[in-house]
Amino acid sequence: MSIFEVEIGISPREEYRLHRYTGYSIRSLVYTQILRASNASVDIHKEKGLKPFRVTPIFIKGNSGEVDKIIYAGKIDPNKTYFFKITLLGNKLFSRSSKNLFKLLSEDTITLDNHVYNVVSREFKMISIEGIASESDGENKITVNYLTPTYFRAPRTYNMEYRVNQIHRCKCIYKENQDSIFIPLPLPTLFLKNILRIYHKYIEEISEEQQYKLRQYINEDGMVISGFPKGIRTWAIKTSRYEFNIGFTGRVNYHLRRLSFIEDVNIIINNLKKLILTAQYTNVGGNRTAGFGWIKTNIR
Repeated sequence: MSIFEVEIGISPREEYRLHRYTGYSIRSLVYTQILRASNASVDIHKEKGLKPFRVTPIFIKGNSGEVDKIIYAGKIDPNKTYFFKITLLGNKLFSRSSKNLFKLLSEDTITLDNHVYNVVSREFKMISIEGIASESDGENKITVNYLTPTYFRAPRTYNMEYRVNQIHRCKCIYKENQDSIFIPLPLPTLFLKNILRIYHKYIEEISEEQQYKLRQYINEDGMVISGFPKGIRTWAIKTSRYEFNIGFTGRVNYHLRRLSFIEDVNIIINNLKKLILTAQYTNVGGNRTAGFGWIKTNIR
């Protein structure tokens, strides 16, 4: 299974002001120009939960070629070059949408929110899972840079302890409040469970036995936060006139612990490092398809 990614460089024809988060504009482009034309958008809309693609918002590159600034809103300068990425997860979606994707790449202009941009660069690459796995060697210290606002959905269940004849027992209870609660914090358990679900659904199927071992390690707090080098910041991204999505950005250091009571713990840690590296191409948390949860990772 592979991941297919395009990066497009664009330059606006005129100066104007953005009035919404640019990730929404790129998602609209994907649905109208790539997926809808191939009838894939109907099937994707029917799917609940995770979707098989991600985008990034518009960004500016620094001299090193890395991301220098994320464009949320404000003035768009015709003298600058802006970039964005579109990533399709898995061979199935790519085979259905590749014709429209390459048609988009061949265009000299792109229209975003009724504004025309000249296309100045195009890059297409296929990322193999084997190549990602080869990068997972190294220590068990990981730095995750959350480039765009990120939030995770709170679990719908919790464990309650109680006593029966002086014996402690535990049972799983579904929360009465079924409304979605979103948490704008880099909690390791929510982060790992989210990328595990995405990886299993769209990248590579994981056996039930292996999933059980991974979840046991996660639930035992195998990965912990070891620091915030420069702190984290929260953002309120407007989604409608009265609604916002709250997310955090910033660098977070994690440590994958070798828990002696976990069977095959070294294999589990290596597998989790592969999942974390893969998450650079999938985004994490809520609203991935609008450029939320874009991360860069470094294994130290």
